[in-house]
Amino acid sequence: MNKERIVYFLIIGLLLFFFLGRKNKKNHSKDTNIISVDSSLVVKIIPEKSNSFKIEKPREVNKVVYKDNNEQYVRLIRELEIRNNQKADSLMILRELLKAIQLREYKEIVKDSFLSAKINVKTKGTLESIDFSYKVFPQETKYYEKVIKIKPRYSILGGASIITSDIINKTSIELNTGFQTKTGNILELGINSNKGIRIGYKWNLFTKY
Repeated sequence: MNKERIVYFLIIGLLLFFFLGRKNKKNHSKDTNIISVDSSLVVKIIPEKSNSFKIEKPREVNKVVYKDNNEQYVRLIRELEIRNNQKADSLMILRELLKAIQLREYKEIVKDSFLSAKINVKTKGTLESIDFSYKVFPQETKYYEKVIKIKPRYSILGGASIITSDIINKTSIELNTGFQTKTGNILELGINSNKGIRIGYKWNLFTKY
């Protein structure tokens, strides 16, 4: 087979391919590139988490100094006299001072569906320490994960064939290549050991995903 014949077949094949490709594109102009959209429920468990903090001798932000002639000092003495229903003396004041500087401890637990927190506060006239700990309960979160399959733009194929014939008592080996479009149609070009050329076009009749 001469070179002119090979070129002739190639030109016919390319024209056929582009003509049929354009026609098929018009027939599927409403199609999208999306093959399928799948969604699946995903359940994730956020594990439990806990931590604790302790502050010793926290820094005093606003320090109040009482003086003999201070209005706040006078008001405190008056409140002490009203509470005890008698005039304040040095023994009563000393008793109140000792009561104020004794060690006190306060505990509180805060809890809801999300976490549990414990607060432990110690005072001794002033704030001694704050102990805070918490535990976040394990949480379950659910969402739908979407998977979109998109058609490939094109595929290049390659392969080989062995051809036998009862008419021609000779086996030939063919090497071929193919070009597959987005719609699934395939243009094939092949050449065999008997110096034959094959040009073919395959339509995608049915596809199931």
